[in-house]
Amino acid sequence: MVGINAAYDNLPKSYLFSEIARRTRAFTAAHPELKVLRLGIGNTTETLPPTLIEALHHGVNLLSSRETYTGYGDEQGNSKLRKAIADSYLARNIKLDPLEVFVSDGAKSDLGNLTTIFGPGIVAVQDPVYPAYVDTTVISGRAGASFNGILEDLVYLVCNEKNGFFPSLPERADIIYLCYPNNPTGATATI
Repeated sequence: MVGINAAYDNLPKSYLFSEIARRTRAFTAAHPELKVLRLGIGNTTETLPPTLIEALHHGVNLLSSRETYTGYGDEQGNSKLRKAIADSYLARNIKLDPLEVFVSDGAKSDLGNLTTIFGPGIVAVQDPVYPAYVDTTVISGRAGASFNGILEDLVYLVCNEKNGFFPSLPERADIIYLCYPNNPTGATATI
Protein backbone atom coordinates (compact mmCIF):
# COMPACT_ATOMS: atom_id res chain seq x y z
CA MET A 1 0.00 0.00 0.00
CA VAL A 2 1.33 3.39 -0.95
CA GLY A 3 1.83 5.86 1.88
CA ILE A 4 1.93 9.61 2.21
CA ASN A 5 5.23 11.40 1.54
CA ALA A 6 6.58 11.80 5.10
CA ALA A 7 8.74 14.74 4.00
CA TYR A 8 5.61 16.92 4.13
CA ASP A 9 5.73 16.55 7.92
CA ASN A 10 8.94 18.59 7.88
CA LEU A 11 7.30 21.64 6.28
CA PRO A 12 6.90 24.66 8.56
CA LYS A 13 3.48 24.59 10.20
CA SER A 14 2.70 28.07 8.92
CA TYR A 15 3.47 29.30 5.43
CA LEU A 16 5.42 32.57 5.58
CA PHE A 17 2.94 34.57 3.49
CA SER A 18 -0.01 33.28 5.53
CA GLU A 19 1.80 34.35 8.69
CA ILE A 20 2.51 37.80 7.23
CA ALA A 21 -1.17 38.13 6.29
CA ARG A 22 -2.23 37.07 9.80
CA ARG A 23 0.08 39.61 11.43
CA THR A 24 -1.03 42.34 9.01
CA ARG A 25 -4.70 41.68 9.82
CA ALA A 26 -3.95 41.81 13.55
CA PHE A 27 -1.98 45.04 13.17
CA THR A 28 -4.63 46.78 11.07
CA ALA A 29 -7.35 45.66 13.50
CA ALA A 30 -5.35 47.14 16.39
CA HIS A 31 -4.48 50.32 14.45
CA PRO A 32 -7.42 51.14 12.13
CA GLU A 33 -6.25 54.75 11.86
CA LEU A 34 -3.08 53.69 10.00
CA LYS A 35 -2.88 52.86 6.32
CA VAL A 36 -0.76 49.79 5.59
CA LEU A 37 1.01 49.65 2.25
CA ARG A 38 1.13 46.00 1.23
CA LEU A 39 4.19 45.31 -0.85
CA GLY A 40 4.22 41.55 -0.48
CA ILE A 41 3.38 38.47 -2.53
CA GLY A 42 2.51 40.34 -5.69
CA ASN A 43 -1.12 41.05 -4.91
CA THR A 44 -2.68 43.31 -7.52
CA THR A 45 -4.11 46.73 -6.74
CA GLU A 46 -5.61 47.71 -10.09
CA THR A 47 -8.18 46.18 -12.39
CA LEU A 48 -7.15 44.46 -15.59
CA PRO A 49 -6.83 46.84 -18.57
CA PRO A 50 -9.55 46.66 -21.26
CA THR A 51 -7.18 45.21 -23.89
CA LEU A 52 -6.37 42.28 -21.62
CA ILE A 53 -10.06 41.68 -20.85
CA GLU A 54 -10.78 41.70 -24.61
CA ALA A 55 -7.98 39.20 -25.24
CA LEU A 56 -9.23 36.91 -22.47
CA HIS A 57 -12.78 37.04 -23.86
CA HIS A 58 -11.44 36.34 -27.35
CA GLY A 59 -9.53 33.31 -26.09
CA VAL A 60 -12.55 31.96 -24.23
CA ASN A 61 -14.72 32.47 -27.30
CA LEU A 62 -12.23 30.50 -29.41
CA LEU A 63 -12.49 27.60 -26.95
CA SER A 64 -16.29 27.64 -27.06
CA SER A 65 -16.62 26.59 -30.70
CA ARG A 66 -15.64 23.29 -32.35
CA GLU A 67 -14.32 25.21 -35.38
CA THR A 68 -11.82 27.25 -33.34
CA TYR A 69 -11.17 24.93 -30.38
CA THR A 70 -7.45 24.12 -30.07
CA GLY A 71 -7.19 21.65 -27.18
CA TYR A 72 -4.00 21.58 -25.17
CA GLY A 73 -1.33 24.07 -26.18
CA ASP A 74 2.39 23.50 -26.59
CA GLU A 75 3.98 22.05 -23.47
CA GLN A 76 6.57 24.87 -23.51
CA GLY A 77 3.81 27.51 -23.65
CA ASN A 78 1.90 29.18 -26.44
CA SER A 79 4.13 29.31 -29.55
CA LYS A 80 2.95 32.81 -30.53
CA LEU A 81 3.77 34.08 -27.04
CA ARG A 82 7.20 32.41 -27.08
CA LYS A 83 7.95 34.03 -30.46
CA ALA A 84 6.81 37.42 -29.15
CA ILE A 85 9.09 37.03 -26.11
CA ALA A 86 12.04 36.05 -28.33
CA ASP A 87 11.30 39.04 -30.59
CA SER A 88 11.27 41.39 -27.60
CA TYR A 89 14.74 40.16 -26.65
CA LEU A 90 15.92 40.53 -30.26
CA ALA A 91 14.91 44.21 -30.04
CA ARG A 92 17.54 44.39 -27.24
CA ASN A 93 20.16 42.64 -29.43
CA ILE A 94 19.72 39.34 -27.60
CA LYS A 95 19.03 36.46 -29.97
CA LEU A 96 16.81 33.68 -28.64
CA ASP A 97 15.17 30.89 -30.55
CA PRO A 98 11.50 30.68 -29.51
CA LEU A 99 12.23 27.02 -28.65
CA GLU A 100 14.57 28.34 -25.90
CA VAL A 101 11.66 30.20 -24.26
CA PHE A 102 9.53 28.33 -21.73
CA VAL A 103 6.26 29.79 -20.46
CA SER A 104 5.05 28.27 -17.22
CA ASP A 105 2.48 28.80 -14.52
CA GLY A 106 4.97 30.09 -11.94
CA ALA A 107 8.05 29.57 -9.83
CA LYS A 108 6.53 27.38 -7.14
CA SER A 109 5.38 24.58 -9.42
CA ASP A 110 8.52 24.88 -11.58
CA LEU A 111 10.77 24.53 -8.53
CA GLY A 112 8.85 21.47 -7.41
CA ASN A 113 9.09 19.92 -10.86
CA LEU A 114 12.76 20.84 -11.23
CA THR A 115 13.72 18.99 -8.05
CA THR A 116 12.40 15.74 -9.51
CA ILE A 117 15.23 15.78 -12.06
CA PHE A 118 17.94 15.42 -9.43
CA GLY A 119 18.78 12.57 -7.10
CA PRO A 120 19.66 12.87 -3.43
CA GLY A 121 22.26 15.44 -2.52
CA ILE A 122 23.23 18.44 -0.44
CA VAL A 123 21.07 21.52 -1.03
CA ALA A 124 22.08 25.07 -0.09
CA VAL A 125 19.71 28.05 0.04
CA GLN A 126 20.18 31.71 0.76
CA ASP A 127 18.96 32.92 4.13
CA PRO A 128 16.68 34.83 3.90
CA VAL A 129 15.16 33.35 0.77
CA TYR A 130 11.88 33.01 -1.08
CA PRO A 131 10.03 30.26 0.85
CA ALA A 132 9.36 28.10 -2.24
CA TYR A 133 13.08 27.21 -2.49
CA VAL A 134 13.01 25.72 0.99
CA ASP A 135 9.54 24.19 0.76
CA THR A 136 10.24 22.33 -2.50
CA THR A 137 13.51 21.05 -1.02
CA VAL A 138 11.60 19.80 2.03
CA ILE A 139 8.87 18.15 -0.06
CA SER A 140 11.47 16.39 -2.20
CA GLY A 141 12.90 14.80 0.97
CA ARG A 142 16.24 16.60 0.82
CA ALA A 143 15.95 18.78 3.92
CA GLY A 144 15.58 16.43 6.88
CA ALA A 145 13.71 17.14 10.08
CA SER A 146 13.14 20.62 11.48
CA PHE A 147 14.58 21.58 14.86
CA ASN A 148 13.49 25.02 16.11
CA GLY A 149 12.81 26.10 12.53
CA ILE A 150 16.19 24.90 11.20
CA LEU A 151 16.18 21.98 8.76
CA GLU A 152 18.94 19.52 9.63
CA ASP A 153 20.12 18.60 6.12
CA LEU A 154 19.82 22.03 4.52
CA VAL A 155 22.83 24.31 4.13
CA TYR A 156 21.89 27.91 4.94
CA LEU A 157 23.88 30.60 3.11
CA VAL A 158 23.74 33.71 5.29
CA CYS A 159 22.84 36.89 3.41
CA ASN A 160 23.09 40.13 5.33
CA GLU A 161 24.18 43.72 4.99
CA LYS A 162 27.73 42.83 6.03
CA ASN A 163 28.24 40.51 3.03
CA GLY A 164 26.22 42.68 0.63
CA PHE A 165 23.46 40.04 0.69
CA PHE A 166 25.73 37.74 -1.34
CA PRO A 167 26.69 34.64 0.66
CA SER A 168 29.94 32.77 0.82
CA LEU A 169 29.43 29.63 -1.21
CA PRO A 170 29.71 26.30 0.60
CA GLU A 171 32.64 23.95 0.09
CA ARG A 172 30.24 21.23 -1.02
CA ALA A 173 26.70 21.38 -2.35
CA ASP A 174 24.96 19.54 -5.14
CA ILE A 175 22.22 22.14 -5.64
CA ILE A 176 22.56 25.83 -4.72
CA TYR A 177 19.59 28.17 -4.94
CA LEU A 178 20.70 31.74 -5.65
CA CYS A 179 17.86 34.19 -6.12
CA TYR A 180 18.62 37.62 -7.60
CA PRO A 181 17.24 40.14 -7.36
CA ASN A 182 16.91 38.54 -3.95
CA ASN A 183 13.47 37.90 -2.59
CA PRO A 184 12.84 39.22 0.07
CA THR A 185 15.73 41.72 0.35
CA GLY A 186 15.72 43.12 -3.22
CA ALA A 187 19.53 42.94 -3.33
CA THR A 188 21.18 42.24 -6.68
CA ALA A 189 24.26 40.14 -7.33
CA THR A 190 27.22 42.26 -8.37
CA ILE A 191 29.80 39.49 -8.44
